[in-house]
Amino acid sequence: VKQKDTPVIVLDAGHGGADSGDVIFGEDESVLLAEKDLTFSVVSKAGKLLEKEGVCVYYTRDGETNPTQEQRVSLANEIQADMLISVHADYDADTTLYGMRTIYNETYFIPEFASADLAYLLLEKVAASTNEKAIGFEPGTGEAELVQQAMVPVSQLYIGYLSNKQEQKLLGREEHIDRIATGICEAVLEGYQEMKK
Repeated sequence: VKQKDTPVIVLDAGHGGADSGDVIFGEDESVLLAEKDLTFSVVSKAGKLLEKEGVCVYYTRDGETNPTQEQRVSLANEIQADMLISVHADYDADTTLYGMRTIYNETYFIPEFASADLAYLLLEKVAASTNEKAIGFEPGTGEAELVQQAMVPVSQLYIGYLSNKQEQKLLGREEHIDRIATGICEAVLEGYQEMKK
């Protein structure tokens, strides 16, 4: 049962199960980095930090599963979460691209704290915490089903380009993942303050 003053957040780690997302292989064809593991690691750490702050955190998946986009978003809608944050990594043929970005739902407008507010806060806090470049935040297009169907403030955070050598190295470091999680936590707490105004 949702308490009036307890923030309720849904954290979504992109991909999962048989769907690894983008994968970086080593010289010997071993998996160096898989997007599903990275996103799960970020979400788990962010969730622990938020729980310490008294936030009620729901996760759309555990370490092994891959729920559908519909299952992920309906969890947030059903429990009327205060925010839904989905974590992904980027990949591009242009290996010079690097940095973080967020997308949000622009069609479902929430007056006191809109998805655009969340996307902006998330990008600002995570970029500051990691000292990474913030590319920008923009409305999610058709392919972002999770973002489009959310009836709560929603943002999808792209934590960097696996296709960029420098960023790949960063994403492989525990302390960098910790900093991303810290930024997410700060964004949620500040967002919640804004909601209460």
